[in-house]
Amino acid sequence: MPTRVTKQILPCLGQQPQIHFSDVDPEVLDILAQEREQMSRRIDCLARDRDAVDAHLQALGSAATSTTASSAAWRCR
Repeated sequence: MPTRVTKQILPCLGQQPQIHFSDVDPEVLDILAQEREQMSRRIDCLARDRDAVDAHLQALGSAATSTTASSAAWRCR
């Protein structure tokens, strides 16, 4: 979420991981809806990319999958 959106909703955060608006600005709601849609599109793209990599690895064989998975593990930490 961009800093500008975070700055707008930070005052609305309570003790729980929930957002509490006492007076909702329609512009803030629109921005949050747009940000959520962008996140969903990025997640969908990442899932497609992951599936394409899985298919490629399967085509290369299980030996390549084991080697690639172990060498890529350090990048995820």
